[in-house]
Amino acid sequence: MHNKIFATGFAFLALALYLTWIIVAEISCGWTYFRNQPAEIWNAVLYLVVYSIILIGNIRNDNGVYRGIFFFLSFMVIDQIFSLLYRYVDLLANISSASVSSMLCFALFTAFMGGEIFSGIMAYVHIFKYASGRSSSFFRAFLWTLIFVINLFVAALFLFLFTFGGLYLLMLVPFSEALMGVSILFTLLRLRRI
Repeated sequence: MHNKIFATGFAFLALALYLTWIIVAEISCGWTYFRNQPAEIWNAVLYLVVYSIILIGNIRNDNGVYRGIFFFLSFMVIDQIFSLLYRYVDLLANISSASVSSMLCFALFTAFMGGEIFSGIMAYVHIFKYASGRSSSFFRAFLWTLIFVINLFVAALFLFLFTFGGLYLLMLVPFSEALMGVSILFTLLRLRRI
């Protein structure tokens, strides 16, 4: 019972942080944030739907939450791949003026993003095998998801330290993703076959 409460609570907090980011982004940009960046509308709608699927699946206590978990892992991996590609383009454009310390920070951040991508793919594969009954190893699914969540938190904390604790608007999305990852951990514990 406590796994359901934690899974639902963390999913609710993640959804609340994400909605807060949407509202604050619109207000701070004079209600033009999504009009100026139409691709962000698509991202926001997809993540709101996925967060809602996980939250409602945990509230209803059914196995349909696996669909939300698969969507979340897929979107996170794809988002991290595109983010990594865009950051490399920026780095290559500014390589001549970049300091050694900023390049080292970028390398560490890239390593954790690579870890998110790899552990996200592995978590997806092992959760899929476990959910479909092809594997009885709950431990592998949980372990890869735990590694994925740790990478989410480390990347969010790294971003927080890199911005020196400022720009709270930038922190809402990574922390909502990390909280949703924690919710997924408790969801897996709740759905474990004994």
